Amino acid sequence: MQNECILFIDQHEPLELVSLLKTSQNVVIAPLNAQGKADYLWQDIAGNTRQWERKQIAEILSDLDAVEEQVNSQLSMADEQGLIIEGVARPSANGVMTFKHHSMGEFCAQLKTRAEHWCLGHMFERQSSLWARWEGWKWGMRMAGIIVIETVSMEMTAH
Repeated sequence: MQNECILFIDQHEPLELVSLLKTSQNVVIAPLNAQGKADYLWQDIAGNTRQWERKQIAEILSDLDAVEEQVNSQLSMADEQGLIIEGVARPSANGVMTFKHHSMGEFCAQLKTRAEHWCLGHMFERQSSLWARWEGWKWGMRMAGIIVIETVSMEMTAH
């Protein structure tokens, strides 16, 4: 990597997010995941490499073990490892409910509207202990030295 400020982004990341990041960063699209690296990688001014994996909350909740294994496998690929958890969820009586944000103009088939709103995403039912496991999982990731940041949207992730 060069000493100039370049943000490397995996080729499978959403173009919308890449466009948001290009407004403030020099961006290079690269096959990071194929090289065993996280979704975002850069070198700071001290020469340390920093990488961040970005996951949707429903993706993580569907298989906590697989995501943990993936992030742990990336630890040796950079000096700093982070995890961005994108989305909104809350516990329910028998599991966890996730929510999806629809921007103004984006059609929502569930509510049949183009107004900006949040609607129900995926329901993780018959898993009453999932929320407690989720909170413990995030704590464990932090104790392993992985920085965990939670955002509610792609725009918040870009900021």
